[in-house]
Amino acid sequence: MGTKSSGKSTGTKMTPQAASRVQSATAKASVGGVAKDTFAARAQSAAAKNVGAGEVTGIRTAKAASKTMSSKATGAASKSAAGSVLSQVAPKKVTSPTAATKASQTLRDGRTSATSKAAAGSALTQRPPAKKR
Repeated sequence: MGTKSSGKSTGTKMTPQAASRVQSATAKASVGGVAKDTFAARAQSAAAKNVGAGEVTGIRTAKAASKTMSSKATGAASKSAAGSVLSQVAPKKVTSPTAATKASQTLRDGRTSATSKAAAGSALTQRPPAKKR
């Protein structure tokens, strides 16, 4: 018995960190898979819209991305997302479509560490806004 939302924002805006936690919990609960029609996907989308294209990588996220890059156990998709995050420490850099795809794969992979998922979530929040149709 759920209630229907009016579509108006009534509370705190979704942040990239909160969206990353939601996505991680969903991936763990569903053994690595996160479907496009889930709350986790909507949370990630909302966080990206709330942040906009002016987002730059913060110190904590840069450190997490650095750990991901230097880990020998980290996969290529995670390293691609982390590299994108590190390149965006300077303003006006955005995530490329290829790096965004790798970041999405990293978030959906159940074997990925929390550090890698944080870097991937950051990379996704720094992609350019979608073009209006």
